[in-house]
Amino acid sequence: MGGPGFPEEVGAVYVPVFTNRSSEPEAGAVFSQALAEHLAREGRAAGPMSPARIDGEVVSLIASPAATMKDGRGVGIYRLTGTVRLKLLRDGRELCRRDFNGAEDFLPAENLLGLDANRREAVHRLAERMMRQAGRELCPP
Repeated sequence: MGGPGFPEEVGAVYVPVFTNRSSEPEAGAVFSQALAEHLAREGRAAGPMSPARIDGEVVSLIASPAATMKDGRGVGIYRLTGTVRLKLLRDGRELCRRDFNGAEDFLPAENLLGLDANRREAVHRLAERMMRQAGRELCPP
């Protein structure tokens, strides 16, 4: 039991869909799925009847211009920044709580559909990276 990121009394953990407080559609599902998949690869995923669970909240996801083009006009790179709050519970008792912050860059596109697709891909990359970190560092020793 225990292992990186979890107290000794916690083995497998259930991850329900996170609350989404951001304006990004489906962010709660994307981030909770990324954490559940990471835990499954580590052999630590459990079902809803597990005594341990990780509740999460996507606090914010904001995309904004990060750099201009070489000529100083137009957007050259966008940056997506996010904050996710997680808490580990066992038998309803909170064992730890932690915020994770991250950023992911993405490129502009020729049109709004392309820009939206690039932003959505950045959300998935950010979720995978942040939740991999959370799986290792949720409850530091």
